[in-house]
Amino acid sequence: MLVTGESRVGKTSETVRLIEEFNASMTEMPNGKVGRIIYCKLDGSISWKDLGHKTLEALGYPANPRRTQGELWNMVRHQCREQGVIGLYYYECQHAFTSGKTSNEKLLDRFKALMKEPDWQLMLILSGVPVLAKHVNSEEQIAHLLSHIHFDEIHLGRFADPTRDPDMIELNKLVYTYAERADIDVDDLLDVDFLQRLDFACASRWGLVIELLICPGSLSGAVYPG
Repeated sequence: MLVTGESRVGKTSETVRLIEEFNASMTEMPNGKVGRIIYCKLDGSISWKDLGHKTLEALGYPANPRRTQGELWNMVRHQCREQGVIGLYYYECQHAFTSGKTSNEKLLDRFKALMKEPDWQLMLILSGVPVLAKHVNSEEQIAHLLSHIHFDEIHLGRFADPTRDPDMIELNKLVYTYAERADIDVDDLLDVDFLQRLDFACASRWGLVIELLICPGSLSGAVYPG
């Protein structure tokens, strides 16, 4: 699965939530092991060897970084089989594609090999900013294997009637959902002007909307003075 979107649109939070729900379900695999998905964040330029080391750390089995990349990835495959790990989630994955076309092609070939490993095939979830899709889709077989989910930003004003604007409706639902949980009365506060201010204050990013809503005092002052 390929998950893309601008920073702070909520893609990481939503993906992690779904992974945690799957892991909590204790779903048993055909070999009797409980299946789970692990995740790790990539930051800065990273090589295939570095990625193997980070993956082992996420598996709870850190190894000496002096080992070769082949040894590290053999250990990754072994630990995944032994632990019942069926999926690897790499977020901010665009950092793995920073070494030029040739290196990027090799990286995609290695990702493809993980998904086609005869003894223990792994699901991959790659998430990052939109440029990640350009890198991944450059390899035709990978592009066909992955489902692409894109998180859009908020787009208000597409309809003359705000009550028909799907993003306006969703913002309205978010505010009321938070207000119900926090036991706050927002009936006198919530109107089109407030929702437009909320959108502007959060740079049209869904993730920032959620963060601002749960910030103490935001509903009463930070977005809508008075």
